[in-house]
Amino acid sequence: MIYKYFSLLFFFYTFSHASEAIPSHSLDLLQKCVEINSGSENTEGLSRVREILVPEFEKLGFTSQSIDVGSGHKLLAFDFPESKPQLFLIGHIDTVFSLHSSFQKMKIDKDSITGPGVIDMKGGVVLMLNVLSDIKDKSLLKKIRVVINDDEEIGSPYSHEKTDQLAKGISYGLVFEPGRPGGAFVKSHSGLHWIELTVHGKAAHAGMEPEKGVNACVELSHKIIKLSKLTNYLNQFSVSVDVLQGGTKTNIICDQASTKIDVRYKNLSDYKLALKKIDKIIGENSVKNQA
Repeated sequence: MIYKYFSLLFFFYTFSHASEAIPSHSLDLLQKCVEINSGSENTEGLSRVREILVPEFEKLGFTSQSIDVGSGHKLLAFDFPESKPQLFLIGHIDTVFSLHSSFQKMKIDKDSITGPGVIDMKGGVVLMLNVLSDIKDKSLLKKIRVVINDDEEIGSPYSHEKTDQLAKGISYGLVFEPGRPGGAFVKSHSGLHWIELTVHGKAAHAGMEPEKGVNACVELSHKIIKLSKLTNYLNQFSVSVDVLQGGTKTNIICDQASTKIDVRYKNLSDYKLALKKIDKIIGENSVKNQA
């Protein structure tokens, strides 16, 4: 019953972007949060957003817990007194916009609101508060646990372990991320695995003795081509090479190159099989010293 209730409200409010459809208090709260820069690495900004949100949950009767998860990052957990949580609500307050981004302010038009985090997902957290405030039955609130992290946009490296602990034993979960265009409700996401691969070669002068070098950039290129061929769109499995770095000077054989790779999967068996293939590709060398 709770699960259905939250699903419907989340479904409705997520796609009602017009400012007139949002309560004035929620709109004011959204603007306060949105106009504080809280890029994932801006721990000062993240702290300021938490300071605004914690009292809002406490007003509803929730007790708050701020958990240090490392490197200045914190995880917020909210429970009602004497709670026995059956529903896990999760959100995040970090955004992808740094302090240097020109996108820092919230703008309200007739039928839309824009700003860093308006949807993903300070708007989701404000929506969560709005939904919780509509529940007057304390017995229902006792069945809910809320967790908000501040490192989701970088893969939740600091908070994931504690989040897993807090979710243990809870039957249902709702993430207040945006839905799909047209109103489709998101029931699941693909699995995600990030790989950072560094190849070490041997430097040499490109004009005087190139044969004495081992070109890490070329070796990495061979690996990238092989890794990319693992992509199978029919199986909703993809390997995407998204960041490349390598070399120091144009006249020096590249002695180190690196890449960051994004692996997405729907089927766990596809993922496990691909990991074996990835390990094999990484372990094979194509470029050798010619001297």
